[in-house]
Amino acid sequence: MMVSANEIHHTIRKASLAIGLDHDRATDIGAAVVWLARHGQDGCAIAEAMLAATDTAPPLVMTKAKDQLKLSSPRPAIEGIAAIDWLIANPDDGCVVMSDVSDGVLLLGLLGVAAGQYNSVFQISVDGKNHKARVTMTGCTNWTILSDSRNQTMSLTCFPASGEDAISNPDHYDDLIVAKDVWEKLAALAYKTYVPSSEQSRLSGAGAGLNDND
Repeated sequence: MMVSANEIHHTIRKASLAIGLDHDRATDIGAAVVWLARHGQDGCAIAEAMLAATDTAPPLVMTKAKDQLKLSSPRPAIEGIAAIDWLIANPDDGCVVMSDVSDGVLLLGLLGVAAGQYNSVFQISVDGKNHKARVTMTGCTNWTILSDSRNQTMSLTCFPASGEDAISNPDHYDDLIVAKDVWEKLAALAYKTYVPSSEQSRLSGAGAGLNDND
């Protein structure tokens, strides 16, 4: 089925709020899912699996040195977002090392959104080998780099975008393909954030307007 990018964003945001994530993280996840879908990845299915598995995540192990942040078993939607924020605040000399990431593709989506927001480029290196990828606002050079993220250790660095990487990628109100069963699960989860209509809720501003300014 076809769903607008705007509706996907807001439905994922509401579904994230429904499981207890804060507003900023929920907004970032919604944007990441749309970014992934625009680049040929099944962002909604990835989000649905992540939202269903939040309560079963393994315990996080984190250590921090001056220029390096190490995380074991991070969840991209929670600790991953915090790690990206730390890296943005420590460009050039900062490095994030993650092992056993719960969902590598979602992490790529969050990196793509952050790249656009902060005009940056992220460099990923896996297991210290010559297995690398760059994530910019316009895409990822190797979508399979984190396909086995549960069994990988990756290093993530950040530097300012330049040239074509610095070209702004405007918002689009396009329609994207979503599997019907996945969308129904996401919509049902998002529905939990809605307030039932009542006389009191209408008087406080919900639902149909009582004046021309509503």
